[in-house]
Amino acid sequence: MRILSYGLDTVHYHVKLSQEQVSACIATCEGLLARGDERVSVRGVNGYRYMLDAAPGLRFLVPSEAGLHMGLFVIGGSVFCLSHELQDYEGVIDGCAFTLLGLRVPMSAYRLSRCDLRYDAAGGRPEFIQEELVSRARRRDFHYDGQEFSGLTVGKGDIVFRLYDKVREAEQGGTLERWRAVWGSDAAEVWRYEYQLRGDFLKEFDLVSMGDLIAREGDLMEYLFGWLHFAHGQDRKDIARPPLAWWRGFVDCVRRLPLSCVGAVRRVLPKKPDARGLADQLVGLASSWAAAVAFQRGEAACEYAEVVNRLVLMVDKSRDRLQEGLGVKLKIYERDAYA
Repeated sequence: MRILSYGLDTVHYHVKLSQEQVSACIATCEGLLARGDERVSVRGVNGYRYMLDAAPGLRFLVPSEAGLHMGLFVIGGSVFCLSHELQDYEGVIDGCAFTLLGLRVPMSAYRLSRCDLRYDAAGGRPEFIQEELVSRARRRDFHYDGQEFSGLTVGKGDIVFRLYDKVREAEQGGTLERWRAVWGSDAAEVWRYEYQLRGDFLKEFDLVSMGDLIAREGDLMEYLFGWLHFAHGQDRKDIARPPLAWWRGFVDCVRRLPLSCVGAVRRVLPKKPDARGLADQLVGLASSWAAAVAFQRGEAACEYAEVVNRLVLMVDKSRDRLQEGLGVKLKIYERDAYA
């Protein structure tokens, strides 16, 4: 097995801005729309209103006036990641933000919110049975093209591992020629090992900027090799099971790469429940539920008092399930608060 190419496939940043700066960005987007500039469009993505194509593979998301606290969201896709060196990402993004939106903010305002590490390997076709997958994650989705294994997804949330045939995926997406140029190879099979890292996991490894990722990638991979691996045997309690040959080959190839290590370890942060966010979800669910009930009954929209009365009756009918769920959630919050 050999690694043909490695790096990032996706990177997201959140940029903290003042409300005045966000308002100025909104005004700029409105001006571009008024002039018919095709680089900007109105899309509702994760609560953001405007999508601005800043450069090939690079997009800025700008909120509406109702979301002045949200700042700027940056999405760097595969084309962007391939076009620049890792250490240049933030400078390129900052330059585009100044050119298009007139923004000039300190680099400390940029915070990584997602990065997808990719390792594209030729040789060592992954062959295993499901019991040989060892991971702390519960979610495991196996993908097939007919009867043939085509990939898998493990985990959700802050860490997601994906393994798939990149040649097949690139053929279907019409990007195979580009990836052949990146790999410098015409290998019939290239398997992508991809780690999608988000949110609290990045914070727990002190990954705030691209410089942090570059300095800690070796430490990061050692942690991830422990988080998921493939081993002989089916006894989940046997922690000494030897790794499968193809997986050992992949790990050895990554360890031979010039990845920096500084001895970083994951510091699991206490997690506090977001009561305000949950309240916002409740309001949204209540309005959706009331509208669905009114629609089914052929009624006009309910008044506020009627919605509340119907909700109280519904909750009262499910009081036992509500009480049981309350106990379960309290235990989860107590556990996470002292992680």
